[in-house]
Amino acid sequence: MAATVGEGEVNLKLPTARNLMWPILEVLRTMDRPASLSEITDLVARHLHIPEVARNMLHKDGPQTELQYRVGWALTNLRHAEAIDIPDRGYRTVTEAGLAIETESELLDRFDTLKPWPPVDTSSEDSEQDDDVPDLDAWYQARFGDKQVWLMAAGEKGTLWDTFVDDGVATVGFADIGNVCDYKSREAIKDALVATGEFGENPVNDTAALDDFANNMQIGDTIVVKKGTKSILGVGRIIGDYSYDASCLDHWHSRRVDWTPQTPPLAIPKSNQGIAKKTLTLFSPYKDWLYVIFSSLDGDVKRTRYGLEDALKELFVDEASFRRIRRTLKLRKNLILQGPPGTGKTFMARRLAWCLIGSKDSRPIEMVQFHQSYAYEDFVQGYRPTEHGGFSVRNGVFYDFCARARADEGTPYVFIIDEINRGNMSRIFGELLMLIEADKRSKQYAASLTYGKPGERFFVPPNVHILGMMNTADRSLAVVDYALRRRFAFEDLEPAFDNSKFREHLLENKVDATTVDLIQKRMQELNEKIRDDAELGRGFEIGHSYFVPGNHEEITRRSYRWYEEIVDTQIAPLLREYWFDNLEEAEHEIQKLKQD
Repeated sequence: MAATVGEGEVNLKLPTARNLMWPILEVLRTMDRPASLSEITDLVARHLHIPEVARNMLHKDGPQTELQYRVGWALTNLRHAEAIDIPDRGYRTVTEAGLAIETESELLDRFDTLKPWPPVDTSSEDSEQDDDVPDLDAWYQARFGDKQVWLMAAGEKGTLWDTFVDDGVATVGFADIGNVCDYKSREAIKDALVATGEFGENPVNDTAALDDFANNMQIGDTIVVKKGTKSILGVGRIIGDYSYDASCLDHWHSRRVDWTPQTPPLAIPKSNQGIAKKTLTLFSPYKDWLYVIFSSLDGDVKRTRYGLEDALKELFVDEASFRRIRRTLKLRKNLILQGPPGTGKTFMARRLAWCLIGSKDSRPIEMVQFHQSYAYEDFVQGYRPTEHGGFSVRNGVFYDFCARARADEGTPYVFIIDEINRGNMSRIFGELLMLIEADKRSKQYAASLTYGKPGERFFVPPNVHILGMMNTADRSLAVVDYALRRRFAFEDLEPAFDNSKFREHLLENKVDATTVDLIQKRMQELNEKIRDDAELGRGFEIGHSYFVPGNHEEITRRSYRWYEEIVDTQIAPLLREYWFDNLEEAEHEIQKLKQD
């Protein structure tokens, strides 16, 4: 079973996860305190006399050794057998049941009875499927950090999924009871639902869904969207706080989300289809289920290659410009895409990240949105309240992102920041203003963090790229901090109304040629007017994205009406804001856009 040395030759065959269960239990029984994964691995290796060369073999997916992976999965097996427990994150100790187990066969019988997945054919010594699966707690920590994972329905039978993706939101629309954050307790939310007369006398699930959506979900959490109990439509990262809008019928409660659709939808294995049918469920405790689903999702994404040609097919930029932007991000590590509203900054950022990575892999990408209340404690590290009262130090989204990147050095990681100039840069980045510089991405420049443990030092790994987006037309924003400005390269994105690829895209989406001509002519004339206005200028031009049809937008036989709707609902409000002190001028320009 164990790797052994015989006749001058080293046997590198390691014990399977199943065969490691009993030796691990024996080792833990000798200890009078909880033990970590690395400590258990070392003790078991010595207990079984595994040679050093076998101990140090790396797992095929790295960065842990093969033995650590097998020990980790064996520990998961022991938890399912209720033989060990985790009194604190990352540490294991033997339970009363584990102490009572007398033989290896008794342990394995107990595990086979209690394990939550179907029996596996283990007739072949090499057939065990568990060896490649890490300790689920370690896997979850590496995949999601300290964030939560939620399972959500996008309306009945997924009817709202297209809206979720097109608008970049997640919404709950079954109850208009006003802003959920105004209620002081979950009981008060339930009373408000009951008062509508539409939810019965005890709407427990609907109450929990609204309370969790408004108060317990956090920026950085992951949402898995299901269709019924048999398929997954996609995964998203929450990038915005809860908001309530009384004017949005059936979409009153919303959050901004960065979605990665799964095309085609992922079929949930039959053994994992016993999932909640509720609108929203916290799924972080169900790590077995999450591991199965995300192993499939991540594997599918990895196989979708994405290169320069793919990006150029989707973007209204020429090859030379895109190559320059990609090269700048790769070399400088920190880049800001700046431009007027509607110039496709977010759209380009995602494709730039995919192109740098080489595939449509969502794992090496993180996206957040800065705002005036965003702080160092959200971004890097800080004190957060615990479930049992008091406070503890929690890692922020960028800290966890860097940890994931450090464990995957061969893959470029891209951290996307929407509205980067809305935040207080010095307050958010703190000492990271130095650490993000391209020539300081190494242990040599590691620094102590404000809330770090004594002796603990942090550095930003060289495979991390920061990609910011900045709206040049937002008057509420201060000039970007000079200390941050000199650490970033800047690329300007401009309206593409005169771009032939923009015209071709509209024609391909069945916008008639007359309307396309009108859009190009009138919007270029409007932008010229804006550029020449002393109070506005080039940074206030209006971008082409307002007129890029969505994936599911019907335009056939009503092109001009489609154009008018965009002018009325999106362009006109913007112009009234631009010329707030001269509304006659704003109305004049609006009418020029709409005249026959």
